Amino acid sequence: MTPAPLPDARFLVASLSPAERSLSRAYKPRLDRFKDILSMEIPPWIINPFDETEVENVILQKELLELSTNEELKVTFKRGYQKFWL
Repeated sequence: MTPAPLPDARFLVASLSPAERSLSRAYKPRLDRFKDILSMEIPPWIINPFDETEVENVILQKELLELSTNEELKVTFKRGYQKFWL
């Protein structure tokens, strides 16, 4: 049994609703606009500020030390680092 031939791309585009065409046109520019976020490197101290992480910036080291001794923030961090940093 041979597979059915693929429909012509022009037919597929013509069969889209106006809303689907609008979403389709909006999708690619969004990918281009935010592609740097997908490849961004997140420093380890952001993922876990309570871990012993070396940081070159002295001011940041002091703030991380204060942060790492705060028991209330540790509880908040256990809920997830995304909520913690908000």
